[in-house]
Amino acid sequence: TNNNRRNNTSKSTSFNLPVATLSYPHLQTPDDKFSAENPKYKCQLIFDKGTDLSELTKAIETHNTEGKSKIEDLIKTDEDGRLIVSPRSKFKVACYNKSKVKLAQVDIDDVFYGGCRVKANVSVYAHNFGVSVGLGAVLFIDDGERLGGGGSPFGAAEGTTDDAGFPA
Repeated sequence: TNNNRRNNTSKSTSFNLPVATLSYPHLQTPDDKFSAENPKYKCQLIFDKGTDLSELTKAIETHNTEGKSKIEDLIKTDEDGRLIVSPRSKFKVACYNKSKVKLAQVDIDDVFYGGCRVKANVSVYAHNFGVSVGLGAVLFIDDGERLGGGGSPFGAAEGTTDDAGFPA
């Protein structure tokens, strides 16, 4: 039995998720907001209402042998019925442009932004505290409406500069 327990915590199931809208991307630099000692590369993936995430659900159920995790904690539903998954990794995430060419780490933020459409490769695995969804790779699919606020929808007024003195 001890050998089975060790295998449950070390194995994972990896697969590609359907196309989603990227939100809160931390793909070039890990997010250390909640833990400076343990920063994570991460994002939120927002799936259109009705998207089939049965493969993810099945993987969570398979690895949740001790019942420590709830599917609704790993796959959340927003007020509009969209499904949200928040995979993360302590390792750099492989990021690819639309042509499926791997991006250099310094170019990632130039391609990925909150609102673009992506596909993600994730792994579901068990650990001492339950089940997690790890982030392996992200593929840019298409531009989308930027999420978040800031700026004028008409752009900056001609001749204006930002705080550093660059044209806005």
